Amino acid sequence: VSAYVYQIVTDKFVLGNDYRYARNTVGFPDDSFVKTQRNRAFGRYFFTSMFFVQTGATYLYQDRVGYAFEGVPNGSDSGWLFDAALGYRLPTRHGFITAGVNNIFGRDFVLEQAVFNDNAIVLSDPIVELAARINF
Repeated sequence: VSAYVYQIVTDKFVLGNDYRYARNTVGFPDDSFVKTQRNRAFGRYFFTSMFFVQTGATYLYQDRVGYAFEGVPNGSDSGWLFDAALGYRLPTRHGFITAGVNNIFGRDFVLEQAVFNDNAIVLSDPIVELAARINF
């Protein structure tokens, strides 16, 4: 399940929030599951019509029962991730290019990421990321 909302506050400032919930269940040989939730809030400020700065805060939660995949123990973990980036919006809004830092404070998680159902892998150290997202 996923849901999102974006609000254009002014012509230079945008806020957004997206939420994802996933549950993976294995019924054989025993009942086991992994529940994952992610809630991300972000803000984006446009300096000009093309360049912007953005920052975000993400809350992650995962609960694992009877599911010891690749040595990740049963139990749960949760916490906050913070990120910031500079970006360039491609002409006619066909996507954007960003350069930024993810997990700024180096939060360490115990997550089963093979079933995380997310578009990004969570690493325990701050990560510099260069990304391009193209819209068609």
